[in-house]
Amino acid sequence: MSALDFPASPSVGDLYPDPAVAGVGQWQWDGTAWNSVGVLAASSYLKGEEFTSSGTFTPQTGVTSVWITMIGGGGAGGGGNNNASNAGGSGGAGELVSMLPVAVTGSVTVTIGAGGAAAAGTSGGSGGDTSFGVYPAKGGGGGVGGGSGNGGGTGGGAGGGASNTKGAIETPNHYGGNGGAPGASSTGNAGSTGLGSGGYGTGAAGGASASSQGGGGGGPATIYGIGGVGGAGGANGTTATAYGTGGGGGGAKTSGTTTGGNGAPGYVLVQYVSP
Repeated sequence: MSALDFPASPSVGDLYPDPAVAGVGQWQWDGTAWNSVGVLAASSYLKGEEFTSSGTFTPQTGVTSVWITMIGGGGAGGGGNNNASNAGGSGGAGELVSMLPVAVTGSVTVTIGAGGAAAAGTSGGSGGDTSFGVYPAKGGGGGVGGGSGNGGGTGGGAGGGASNTKGAIETPNHYGGNGGAPGASSTGNAGSTGLGSGGYGTGAAGGASASSQGGGGGGPATIYGIGGVGGAGGANGTTATAYGTGGGGGGAKTSGTTTGGNGAPGYVLVQYVSP
């Protein structure tokens, strides 16, 4: 056992090697020691099934445990409303659940959280929760219209100010989505750039100022990509497309309204060892 090259700082539930290798023993860390969990047969191999819309996972005969990676839907960006200095904040990112081990005894319902819907001149809608059976990944909050972004998924920081930090690790398998970035609060300023979630990357750019109208906030990133770009002054925010990311905030507009971008939907990946 001492000859094996185990990770130096494991978290409870970590497996080594991960994924399993045919013919090689696999170990799991229980917080104190590495324990053997068996040897993958030479004829076995790792398989995966993706869900981009709601459905049902039906395990193959002999499959009793799976690993789940999933993310909640992203929130929509807020819109600007009859004020050159108050642009919309971006939507928050969904919560990420990464390689969560789950026992299965039969078919499991999979729900994909919808991206939040944007509306002109007001706050964006929150993203929907994604789930695998009883296990959820929370959706991100919608961006506030004409102000800062709203909170991200569970554990994510609220948008704006010093609290706009990368999502915290809640357990070894859960990562909070980051809050949305604030829109410009004075004329001539650009919106803030979105941050990463769960420590991943940097988000989308905030919108530029245009005709003395502030730009909207940029959507936060997830492991799947960046969020929607904030709208320039007087323009709408961009819809997010990378799973779980938030839509860009709408730019400020002196007269009339702008609309934030819609949030991106969630996603589920089920992985298992084929018998």
